[in-house]
Amino acid sequence: HVFPIDTTFVLDDWKERPLELCERMVQEDLILMRPPRDGTGEKQYAMAAAAVVFSFSELAQKLSKPIEFMHAPVPGYEKHIRKSLDLTLSKLLKVEQPMWRNNWGISPSGKLDEPLYGNGPTHVFEHLSSSSKQKKDNNEEAAAMSKMISSGIIESSFLVVEYQTIRRLPQTGYLLFTVKTMSDPMDALTDLPQAARCLASSIRGMSPAMRGYKGIQDDETCQVVLEYLDSI
Repeated sequence: HVFPIDTTFVLDDWKERPLELCERMVQEDLILMRPPRDGTGEKQYAMAAAAVVFSFSELAQKLSKPIEFMHAPVPGYEKHIRKSLDLTLSKLLKVEQPMWRNNWGISPSGKLDEPLYGNGPTHVFEHLSSSSKQKKDNNEEAAAMSKMISSGIIESSFLVVEYQTIRRLPQTGYLLFTVKTMSDPMDALTDLPQAARCLASSIRGMSPAMRGYKGIQDDETCQVVLEYLDSI
């Protein structure tokens, strides 16, 4: 929901902090990326400024750093992503044609101020699977435990989604990223079958390393998540 804040901003009060002013007027986090500077050997856009609440942890470490620094933890970045991303940002993105993209991850807390990635629901599986392995010889009990594991992972996890837009500023060539972060319980997908199918297709197309990065840390957890999504 969007609520009016009944606040008036005087532009002259913010002329030294224009990005912060913009951040206070919209829901999205804002990140400015500057183009490579001549004579420096730089090859990528780098973070010049940011006004964020949810998008970045350890923001101070990322300021002034190139895109490769921020994407270093992404599995397959160098091999599969870097070249096309650099081409898109340097050549394909036009002033008159902004782009959008989304990211997602599975989180055990759903808190918007925690990192999006690497917080998967493995704690649920690890806690419950030790008991199921002891009872695997009893098919009925094993089946009941499997259902308990599935229910536990889904009920205790959240789907966190980032919706991003990217636009090139006409005078400077800087890139403005807007990022809106949203969080919903995983079981909310029960009412969204098309979204569930899309998410399942995305997961099936990922490497194990990328699934882990998104919060699905092992094959057993992946199976539980896919079984839930396929059942919708």
